[in-house]
Amino acid sequence: MGAGLVNAACAYVRPIPDAPLAADSTHAAPLTQRWLARVNQGFLGPMLLRNDTLIGAGYDRRVVAVELSRGSKVWELRLNGGASAGVVGTGDTIFSASDRPDGSVQAMRRASGAVVWRRRHTGRIALPLLLTDSLVIAAPSTGSVLALDRANGDRRWTRRMAPLVAPAQLGAPGELVALTSDSIYRLSLADGKVIAAVPTSGSASASWVRADPLLVLAAGTGDVSAIRPGDLSIAWHLHVDGPVLVPPAVFGDTLWIVTQTGSIYRIPMQDPKVERFAEFADPVSAPPTPWRSWVLVGMADGTLRALGADGVEAWRVAVGRPLVETPIALPDGIIIVGGRGDIHRMVLR
Repeated sequence: MGAGLVNAACAYVRPIPDAPLAADSTHAAPLTQRWLARVNQGFLGPMLLRNDTLIGAGYDRRVVAVELSRGSKVWELRLNGGASAGVVGTGDTIFSASDRPDGSVQAMRRASGAVVWRRRHTGRIALPLLLTDSLVIAAPSTGSVLALDRANGDRRWTRRMAPLVAPAQLGAPGELVALTSDSIYRLSLADGKVIAAVPTSGSASASWVRADPLLVLAAGTGDVSAIRPGDLSIAWHLHVDGPVLVPPAVFGDTLWIVTQTGSIYRIPMQDPKVERFAEFADPVSAPPTPWRSWVLVGMADGTLRALGADGVEAWRVAVGRPLVETPIALPDGIIIVGGRGDIHRMVLR
């Protein structure tokens, strides 16, 4: 046990650089760091950018709001457990959930963090929440899908089933689509009843992604499938060179896939085919993000690498490792969220 404690304490010993790190002497990063904020121990799950405020949740049980002009903390709210589910929301109300000890779902005011309602003992929730017009859909890790009233948190229904391995998605009108380790389900939004279910072609290893009108699912076998949510049929199926552990990403009409072998694939959604874009010896830990003339790739070593249209590295910057969040584009630059609670506001030179 002593060795385990030492290892945990020393997991992140590399200092966070105060300035961008050039890829090499001839390809300096075209960015200047405006500010660096350290507001928690690391973010998990989706983050929200509303007006001039970035809101996220993380390891240390806190939801934190940071204003973008100076990087100062606006407010924070402590939860009753780790916040792996991140933050979702629209308008003036945002939502988050905790995954231990008993779990809770809470609605908060976006401007102040004041709690609107909180429902405890919902079960440990580590997957991001799904919002509909009237419901908050949560998936406790003990195995169920839970629907709460968006306005007051009252429980509408609970559907017992195997634990979900990815957040629920909206399906056909009035339906949800839920993914377990071996099956895909269509559920009624009105009462949670199972409408239909089909087995998956392989064990899901990464979160699926919506690519309207399809859902794209990647598996540990290297299988990538596009699913029609209305009847759960397969629109197309491809295979890549290794397990997919990083969530797929869709930008415009292009799907991006990262494999455990270090390959990055781009798949045109209009004419699906496997195209290897780049390959890394180091682990890739975040989905690729097209930005201006580059494709940005987050690495486990804490570097954000910019690739040109030919897949060749143009520049990089270093932040707290690992880098699991995709950069957030701003009119004058980007926000990079490192793996140690560090937020970097970078502006283009």
